[in-house]
Amino acid sequence: MSETWLSPHIVRQYAFCPQIPYMMLVLGKVEPVTDSMSIGKALAEEEKKEMINKIQPKNSKVLYNVPLKSEKYKMRGVADAIIMSPRGPSVVEFKAIKSKRLQKHHEYQLVAYTMMAEEQYGVAEESYLVYKNRYFKVKITEDKRKRVKDILMKVRKMIENEEPPPTQPSRKCRTCWYRKLCSETI
Repeated sequence: MSETWLSPHIVRQYAFCPQIPYMMLVLGKVEPVTDSMSIGKALAEEEKKEMINKIQPKNSKVLYNVPLKSEKYKMRGVADAIIMSPRGPSVVEFKAIKSKRLQKHHEYQLVAYTMMAEEQYGVAEESYLVYKNRYFKVKITEDKRKRVKDILMKVRKMIENEEPPPTQPSRKCRTCWYRKLCSETI
């Protein structure tokens, strides 16, 4: 099996649609960054600090833009923030969108960052997914860790075999930049 280093971003993309990492990592097709993507990506620092203040426990400190690397999972990336408290680390992932519910693909990205943070800072019980309009406290369970490990294994196998993963077309396909390249929408 390939020792390809991956990122939590790829975990998120695979959880959203397995075809996207295939097109990115095997075919080399990457969606161009649009103006609205750039604007949306940059949450103002004061907005981030305001949200952190709502969730930060007493006797804790916050680290921002934390580079993480996991030898164990062959992952690397930069966490938006990590709250360091006596109970352990809590990763904070900011999303520049509003959401009424916790979106699974964002949750798995958060769990992937948390798994990397645990190697450096100790076991985490929970982490936070922060949307523009609300936040979710996410329990870090063995089932969620197992799902992330499974995604990493499937992505590496997909890269090694250079075969597209099986997926089902869905409503998401209508607005997907990759739809014109996707083997599932043809």
